[in-house]
Amino acid sequence: MSRRIIWSPPAAQVNCSAVGLRAARFFTVWCFSGVTAFFALGAARRMEAVQEVTLFCTVAPPSLLTAAVFWLVIFPSLPPYLQRHAFRFDELTMHALSVPLLIADCTLLSPKQAAAPTANLWLWPVLFAAFYLPFHWAWLAAGGTPVYEFLRPSLPWAGAIHAGLLALVVGSFHALRLARMHAWRCAAAATCVSRSPGAELVAARGCDRTSPQMLTCLTEVRAKTHARCEERTPL
Repeated sequence: MSRRIIWSPPAAQVNCSAVGLRAARFFTVWCFSGVTAFFALGAARRMEAVQEVTLFCTVAPPSLLTAAVFWLVIFPSLPPYLQRHAFRFDELTMHALSVPLLIADCTLLSPKQAAAPTANLWLWPVLFAAFYLPFHWAWLAAGGTPVYEFLRPSLPWAGAIHAGLLALVVGSFHALRLARMHAWRCAAAATCVSRSPGAELVAARGCDRTSPQMLTCLTEVRAKTHARCEERTPL
């Protein structure tokens, strides 16, 4: 696939640090602004748990997908001087730093955040990503330089590309949701078992953890508390 199909002409990308409305033509800027708002509001404790989880589910899947598309699809097609530009601090912040921060936030949850339902929140990231498409089309209609050639509505396969990208957003949402559920289940189960009366009794006896008696006792404790821990672990 040619560079022009994947990315706009190199001359159009010289001013990648443009500010104002021109910067809004990059979907990366949309995602980074959403991630910044999420962490800023979270740090200021301006949101309830349900609101925080909703905002996370809105901005995180498109952000992770955008980072993957940039490094796996767009970056290899760039000319060398723009590839060097991609390793500037501001570019790395937008295209790479948000990934480990979002993953860490996905796995480090408070009980209220973990209890917030997420099964029906997949529509929010889809709407967030889908709203960019008419914005990009309006930018092209106004004579703006195309940013992503594969999002041109005039391409024969444009509908399939747009639908495929939105499907990937949904897939990213469910991948994050599964990671979130798994991390919370592990933490909740470990806490539940460690606080069970049987575990406290075993710890009080001071038995060697490698002894057969200790292993037998721990097995019985885990079996007795497994059902109770599963009930306390949110879906």
